[in-house]
This record gives sequence, C-alpha cells and structure tokens, in this order.
Amino acid sequence: MKSIYLSILLLISLVSFAQARMSSNHYYISRDSINAFGNDNSISANYNLSDTGGEIASGYGASASYSLHAGYRQFEEYRTTLTCSKEDVDLTPVRLTGKSDLNKNYIDCIIKTNNPTGYTFRWSSSTDELIQVNDPTYKIEKITNNSPNFWPGSLPNGTGWGAHLGIGSDNFDVSKWGNADDYSTTGGKWAAVQKDTIFDIIDSSTPTDPNGDTERIYFGMEVDDSVVLPPGEYETVVEFTTLPTF
Repeated sequence: MKSIYLSILLLISLVSFAQARMSSNHYYISRDSINAFGNDNSISANYNLSDTGGEIASGYGASASYSLHAGYRQFEEYRTTLTCSKEDVDLTPVRLTGKSDLNKNYIDCIIKTNNPTGYTFRWSSSTDELIQVNDPTYKIEKITNNSPNFWPGSLPNGTGWGAHLGIGSDNFDVSKWGNADDYSTTGGKWAAVQKDTIFDIIDSSTPTDPNGDTERIYFGMEVDDSVVLPPGEYETVVEFTTLPTF
C-alpha cells in the first residue's frame, strides 16, 4: 500500500493599515500627540511636510457598536486575516495506482477583511513535486498546466498532483474552476501548485461579512499503472497567503 502525504504549511498574513501603536495580547493603543500647533502643508524645494498639534486623546477605539478614529489625521484601519482548518492533508488512500479520495483531501480556510476593495487569496509550493521523504529521487510531479484546466490536464507519465477551489466556497468562479469537485473531464478544473510561483486562487473586489468567506481547497493526485513508486511518505509544503487588494 502506498502512503503519500501532502503536508501543508499555512502562512497567515495579518495585514493592516494603521498608525504605529503599543500592543499586547489583550489590547492595543494607537500612539497620539498632545500639542497646540500644526500646518497642513509646509513645503520647499526639498521637502513636503504635513503636521498637526493639539490632538488630545487621538487614536483608534472600537466596540461591537462603533469604531472611532480620533484625531485630525487618523487613518481608517483595515485588517485581513486567514485561518485554516488543519495543517496537513493526507492524500491516501492510493493503492499502487489510481486517484486520491477527494472526500478526504481538502482544507477549509476562512478569510476576513473589512478592506472595501476586497482581498486576494494565493498559494505557492516549496517544490514542484511530491518528494519521498526517505529517498528524494522518487517524485510525483505537478500537473504541467500553469492555469486551471480539466483534470488530468497534462500529466507527466500519467502521474501528477494539483489543487482545485471547491464549488461550495463562498467566493467561487465557475468559469475559472469548473462546475464539480471531481476528476472528470467535464467537471472540476485543476491548477498546478508550483515552486515559488504565486497563483491567485481568488481575487475579490468586496469586503467579507463579519463571519468571513469560507473557501475549500481540494488536493488531488493520480498515479498511473505504468509508474513504479516505492511505498513511503511523499510530501511538499504549500503556502497560503491572503492580502488586501488596492
């Protein structure tokens, strides 16, 4: 029996736009100024300065009912967060040949942002191949297409691995990802997860609701009956990143 693992490292990018602040696990305080002067624009041939003064108790405050940006030059603060359901996806069962079971080989990620222009959700991989842990000469290559295509796309030697955004995801484009979560040539579309190559899974132009957008990523693999792979663990590291769009 062949045991093949796809290990996933989740990179959580927390992106916000705010002034410098003091913080701990329980609070943060935007730094403020107590002055009595200022100038909207001081300018010369060498510089352009906008400064303010007299800002007592400026900074950002919020509760469940309101948000407050106190001070003359307080910026709106936008946050983007990513959390995922697990860190490892096991591409079993695969017995010598065949395809991995898609009912087990997925990960759910929740993206939250109040950025009015939305977010981008991306992936990349540390290697093109799934590499055997004990003997790196044995590999399962990525599907060779660089954009979503019907499975199996172009499989090297009839063997390969890729990923697919599930149709149940909150932010789903059927033209990009097909209309099914399967391997059929008329159903789901799949993309290669490549070494050091950023692929945009989702480009959203709107903020999420307070509960966030839940996105399901499937990982698939096929081993052709003409390919001989010794049993063992085969793995790579897939990196997920979310960031605000501008």
